[in-house]
Amino acid sequence: MRSYQSHLVLAAAALAAAGCSDFGVNRVQYHEEFTQVFDPVVVDVLFVVDNSGTMTEEQELLHTSFTGLTSLLSDLDADFQVGVITTDVEDPEQSGRLQGDVPIMTPDTPDLEAVFAASANVGTRGDRTEQGLEAVRLATTAAVQDGSNTGFFRTGATLDVVIVSDEDDNSPDTVQSYVEALQAFKGDDPVHVSGVIGDLPDGCVSPAAEAEAGMRYAEAAQLTAGHVGSICLPDWTPLFEQIGFDLAGAGDTFVLADLPDSDTLEVRVDGVLMVELSPDRIQDGWTYDPAQNAIIFTGFAVPRSGQKVLVSYFK
Repeated sequence: MRSYQSHLVLAAAALAAAGCSDFGVNRVQYHEEFTQVFDPVVVDVLFVVDNSGTMTEEQELLHTSFTGLTSLLSDLDADFQVGVITTDVEDPEQSGRLQGDVPIMTPDTPDLEAVFAASANVGTRGDRTEQGLEAVRLATTAAVQDGSNTGFFRTGATLDVVIVSDEDDNSPDTVQSYVEALQAFKGDDPVHVSGVIGDLPDGCVSPAAEAEAGMRYAEAAQLTAGHVGSICLPDWTPLFEQIGFDLAGAGDTFVLADLPDSDTLEVRVDGVLMVELSPDRIQDGWTYDPAQNAIIFTGFAVPRSGQKVLVSYFK
């Protein structure tokens, strides 16, 4: 949902023609100003971490990228909870049950990043048949019924499931059935499934990871308007920040009141001139979409709450 305040300012007439001329053409420059407004955030983030034998480097990378999400949620003064389960559904101590000495982490958890690192370091001795979607089902059923996950799934909170695995899901039921069960469990509250997984369609290889394509996890993400990022990338922070922006209802699209000459557009955020996207820069900037008559930001360029967006243009 787009959330901002805006107003249009008509600037003084500017002489477009160079030099002085009785026949000079005056053009009017327009300024449209927006204030980024984030909606109040109440969210439960459930990480599902693959703990099979090939996940050592990936678990370390999860820790280093985690601050991209928590820092953003903290900046938004969000009411968030974070928990970790594994893809192992055979071990009765796991099977959808929250892991770590602090199973439910919040903004008030002392040394949150270190506590998360300990919780997400679930080891590599888990069952080799990874069943991330089944683990989520157990987290919302058996592990709730026996008290293991008491207090984590809150009524009125968005549930965001983030699955980190270098193998595809091997759960027994269809992806659709798992998604429908999760949505039924949450009722009217939004549910999103995102994945840090192997690239589609053939998987990926990097110095830190070798992964098969996460086809089923990608399907779950598609069905729930979640996000998918490559587990082979050296930094997952941009993905986690994008998840945080979406959870916050952060506006990345700012619709203009009038039609500009697109070649004259300039965009500033809190007075800083922003970079327009191009073939050489495909992220962390802005672009103009004529169909929506809108400025659209991507990546780290998306304005934070309270920041002023000034769009200047001639018609």
